[in-house]
Amino acid sequence: MDRKELRQELEWAKKQSKEVKIDLPEREPGEPPPTQTQIRYVKSMSKDMDEEEIRKLGTKQVASLIEQLKLEQEMFTKELVAETVESQQKSGCLGTILLGVIIGVLVYICL
Repeated sequence: MDRKELRQELEWAKKQSKEVKIDLPEREPGEPPPTQTQIRYVKSMSKDMDEEEIRKLGTKQVASLIEQLKLEQEMFTKELVAETVESQQKSGCLGTILLGVIIGVLVYICL
């Protein structure tokens, strides 16, 4: 796999998404709003999250959201790798290994 193919595979991996339902705990009385760091982190993990909606949550709610998003992202990555391995088995082992490494790097960067 050359650099151009590697870049294309990386771009493909970045564009993959999955809609998930996440249940959050109720906001506790007096719970402070989320920190700017939490807001940035959630936005980096989920492009579809509206910042105003995030700001309506409390810090513990956003912490729960982040943990659940991490878990969902990890499971989705495993699904993508499995699908990719299956489809790439026909075209060669090296490409599969490289794509697995790319997806692993993406998960590491996002987490």
